[in-house]
Amino acid sequence: MRASADRGGRLTALGGQQAGTRRASGLSSAGRVDRGGEPASDAFPWLVTLGALVLGLVIFAHSTRPALAERDALRDARERLETELQRETDAIHAAVQRRSALQTSPEHVLTELDRRGLSAADADREASRLDGAAAGPVTSSSGETEGR
Repeated sequence: MRASADRGGRLTALGGQQAGTRRASGLSSAGRVDRGGEPASDAFPWLVTLGALVLGLVIFAHSTRPALAERDALRDARERLETELQRETDAIHAAVQRRSALQTSPEHVLTELDRRGLSAADADREASRLDGAAAGPVTSSSGETEGR
């Protein structure tokens, strides 16, 4: 048998029996357990990484939920505003068409008065009141001056 020094400076016999016993027991020269000739691994870094991943997913889910609710609320508001805008645009378009029809046809004037529930006399009074407010005192057909 020959003797040689190992890494720690201890003398060991290089006989097949002692080296085989060391390998069979699974001890490496550093004192860690070998698994199939591979160096032993520590589970702590893996557990820390897994814990950080789980914590990151929980934080992500917790911060995403309010953003999703806000997105849904904004979509609802946008749809409501688009509907209101379309309704107002249609009303403006209808008013423009009525106004152009009123300027070209006296029958449309009577139709519009009926739609609003006014008589021809009510329309004359309203028109004279509006004209009088803009131009001053209004003279009626009998020659009398009406006040504002």
